[in-house]
Amino acid sequence: MKNMEDLLCQDNFMRIHRSTILNLDHIDAVSKNTVHVGEHRLPVSDLYKEAFMDFLTKWMG
Repeated sequence: MKNMEDLLCQDNFMRIHRSTILNLDHIDAVSKNTVHVGEHRLPVSDLYKEAFMDFLTKWMG
């Protein structure tokens, strides 16, 4: 998974769980520790939560 993470553009992709890399352009909603992408609900693990929340804060301005 780390190799794949290194290959992807960090402007568009972010790891949110040990088994999930998210395309940030496809986020529909965020609620608590879950990202909604279409009909899918993806958990944000504690290990990646701080970085993801920092991204959201910067993205929302």
